[in-house]
Amino acid sequence: MHDADFGDDVDGALADEVMQRTPGFSTFNAFEWPVRDGKPMVYVGHGDEARTWENQAAAKSIRDLCEDEGEPTDGTTPWAIVFRELDGTRHVAIMDRE
Repeated sequence: MHDADFGDDVDGALADEVMQRTPGFSTFNAFEWPVRDGKPMVYVGHGDEARTWENQAAAKSIRDLCEDEGEPTDGTTPWAIVFRELDGTRHVAIMDRE
């Protein structure tokens, strides 16, 4: 299992919160956890989960990622992981093809 890679300086307490309290955090494939304004973003869900697609902002972030990557999406994109700003509404999808 891998620890989170935040890429930027993140408050230690917030990093601990992500690593110890985020459901489904453990992963065999390391990826860089998105950070905005020094705060880790909040995990929303994966692109193959219906509840993620029910969130319009999350769904848009997946469609945007697919467009950027030149990939089609039919609502079952297992390699997309969606995050939301800690104190905001902006959603970001990242790619984890492993």
